[in-house]
Amino acid sequence: MRQMRPPWLPLAVAGLGLTLSMGAWASVATADPPPPVAGALTSGDSLLPNQGNGGYDVRHYDIDLVYSPVTVAQPSGSIQATTTITAWADQPLSSFSFDFKGLEVESVTVDQVPAGHSRIEDPGQDLHKLVVTPAQPVSGQFTVAVSYFGQPEEYVLQVGFTMAEGWMANRDYTAWVNGQSVTYPADGGATGIGQPNGNMTWFPANLTPADKATFTTSLTVPDQYSAVGLGQLREKTPAQPGTTRWVWEESVATSAFLAVASIGQFTEHDGQVTVNGQTIPISAYGDPNLEALSPGGAEGVLELLEEILDWGTDQFGAYPASVAGYILAPVRAGWALEIFGKPFFARPIQDIVLVHEYVHMWAGDSVSVQDWRDLWLAEGFATYAEWLWQESQGGVSALAQAESIWTANLDESPLWVASVARPAVEQLWGIGSYTGGGLAFAALRAGLGDDVFGQLVRQWFATYAGANASTEDFIDLAQAVSGRDLSQWAQDWLYEPGRPAAWPDLTTYPPLPVVPAEPDPDPDPGSGSGSLPGGGAGVGSSGSNLPDTGAKLGLAGLALSASLVLAGLALMESGRRLRLVPVPSRAAPIRPRGPRHGL
Repeated sequence: MRQMRPPWLPLAVAGLGLTLSMGAWASVATADPPPPVAGALTSGDSLLPNQGNGGYDVRHYDIDLVYSPVTVAQPSGSIQATTTITAWADQPLSSFSFDFKGLEVESVTVDQVPAGHSRIEDPGQDLHKLVVTPAQPVSGQFTVAVSYFGQPEEYVLQVGFTMAEGWMANRDYTAWVNGQSVTYPADGGATGIGQPNGNMTWFPANLTPADKATFTTSLTVPDQYSAVGLGQLREKTPAQPGTTRWVWEESVATSAFLAVASIGQFTEHDGQVTVNGQTIPISAYGDPNLEALSPGGAEGVLELLEEILDWGTDQFGAYPASVAGYILAPVRAGWALEIFGKPFFARPIQDIVLVHEYVHMWAGDSVSVQDWRDLWLAEGFATYAEWLWQESQGGVSALAQAESIWTANLDESPLWVASVARPAVEQLWGIGSYTGGGLAFAALRAGLGDDVFGQLVRQWFATYAGANASTEDFIDLAQAVSGRDLSQWAQDWLYEPGRPAAWPDLTTYPPLPVVPAEPDPDPDPGSGSGSLPGGGAGVGSSGSNLPDTGAKLGLAGLALSASLVLAGLALMESGRRLRLVPVPSRAAPIRPRGPRHGL
């Protein structure tokens, strides 16, 4: 998540009572720049440190890829590509790195000047890097263009279990149709995809969830194929004879592991829906036989998608992606993935799986984890939302379903082995992050009540929309919204392994202690403190209130009062401060819905 410094606060002040004169300002402005450093080969993630890089922040990826289909000699097809990355460095960099595996690098330029490059391949450490050494150190905005070619490869993630991702060829598959076994041949297409780092097999990237960027994805493929990228289709034009160029644009900053390139002989579905006053473009692409095997066929999936969008915007707030749809392709993967705006499926789409992946548009994609150990915030909430959806369809209430899971799983159950919010890496995609995380959210709802919990959920998705957040950020916000001390909830349901001793109720979590506010000798009604919807007091930060304060300073005569600057610093001094976005209250906790017609 980018930390932006207000333009009116160019430097830190060491003491009170100091006035910065023009001369002092000038001396600071002309200080020697810091010496160049090598960008880190690590993101600093607590569980997956070798995925992601340091020293810069990517602003935009422009991927221009030409695909040649699968053949016997090229079992994954082949690509010729150039990825152009626009990034920003706060400190001069003598070198920097991207996650990149396989493929042959043809050339690298930095700001259109040829640059040196080298590769690091250490499978034992799951370390796959392209290291770039520019002719001159870079700082501020810079642009890197990497041209490469070859046969991209499937990648097997090993984190306590194995999971296929990366560049995967569409495969043949067999299904039971009308009482007989039918085999559908592979169509020669392929898909590049994968959480957390499968995308390094087809474009160089900074694969930490904390670095979000916008995307342009241009895919040139033979005419008989569709080619699907992230975001909305902006252009579809003839390229070389017999090929078509598809250009996709995602204007909402997105973590690079949520990008996709999917190529196949798909059925295309385009349109739009309007839900809760929001019009959303629809863009869906699917293998026609897998679509036919999905409950209700493609028509049933699209009808369900509209229902989910209506329900989701009602429960969680505005839909955050620029498009909605799906990609359904027969690759060798036993999972679905929450590609931003177009979740990916490798098997016929089941209702509850579509719900789970669409809840990720809010939980995981828009509000992304700060560190992979916070994965429960995404997977746990999507699991809890499955129960919430079933409740909305006339099933057992989400709280009753969650409490029954807690009751049925006694102390020796594997459900309680891992810490939900502090798992080991081999536990990351396990039952603790999913069911354990879902139970944590349900237990919090039981302890706060439906109205307060519903307001917290909407406040969470509004406050951190398009950003990254941690477990501690969620706890802070939950306490601010509810006015409750949630340290026991966090200890029981998040941090400590083992089965919590009791299911909470409205008396379990006590009010926060009241801390008397110090009187403000010069109250300013425009300073930005206020009340939270649903209870709690707003806390200033480096958010929307600070520019107003900066305007009041004026900088007349280039002289600043140190006390005013320090007041601004006090607002910024901790990333723990909250920037709260007003959200409307919901009229009712849940809007009843009947079961889908025909199911």
